[in-house]
Amino acid sequence: MKAFIENNTIFTTSDNNLVPKNTIAIDVPEGTLPQDVIFKDNILRLKTEAEKEDDRKAQERKEAKQELARTDAWMPRISEDIINALLAKFPDLLDSMSLDDKAQIMSKLTMRNTTRSKLK
Repeated sequence: MKAFIENNTIFTTSDNNLVPKNTIAIDVPEGTLPQDVIFKDNILRLKTEAEKEDDRKAQERKEAKQELARTDAWMPRISEDIINALLAKFPDLLDSMSLDDKAQIMSKLTMRNTTRSKLK
């Protein structure tokens, strides 16, 4: 199996006839993926296990950030839904709260409405 670079893109193939002449190419183990090969300083080589692990961690970190962004986007709605459900069940609940607690709850309710109006 060969890995080669063409137009700044790394390819792998088991068919040597697909490797263009006059390109940088190396032999790689069967099943090697293009992301397991690196082209740096005009040298094409296999990534080390440490580099592969760094790539996996970077991908996991990217996915975690995306998940956090999705979760963060839902939090105002979830907070509002919980608050509304509790207030529907216990209409006098706010009466027994301090002014600070009432203000916090009301800010969570208005935060979603403000976000909604910005999206329209």
